[in-house]
Amino acid sequence: MPGTRKLGRDTAHRTAMLRAMVTFLLENGKIEADAFRGAEKEEIVRFCREVLQGQHFDYFIFGHRHLPIDFTLSPSSRYINTGDWITYYSFASFDGREVVLETEDKNQDFHFDLL
Repeated sequence: MPGTRKLGRDTAHRTAMLRAMVTFLLENGKIEADAFRGAEKEEIVRFCREVLQGQHFDYFIFGHRHLPIDFTLSPSSRYINTGDWITYYSFASFDGREVVLETEDKNQDFHFDLL
């Protein structure tokens, strides 16, 4: 259906959302994601745990929350959310063995170990 392909929204809605985000960024200098809500309230954590019941994965890597998160799901599985490059300057790196969530500010810790 023309005009509704992206984000499941029509052109006018997408334009309004973009205008609101740009206005907020210009007025406040940054866009902040809300804080980590806890394992039971984070939909992505619940999704990862559900998948792990049927199959093992070492890492689940997402960028949907725009909030840097390194969450231990089990002793051998982690959920990593890469964050963003605007507010946190965060990214995930893989050295061939391990995925690490990094940021330019080495003092920030985004690891949540709630086993």
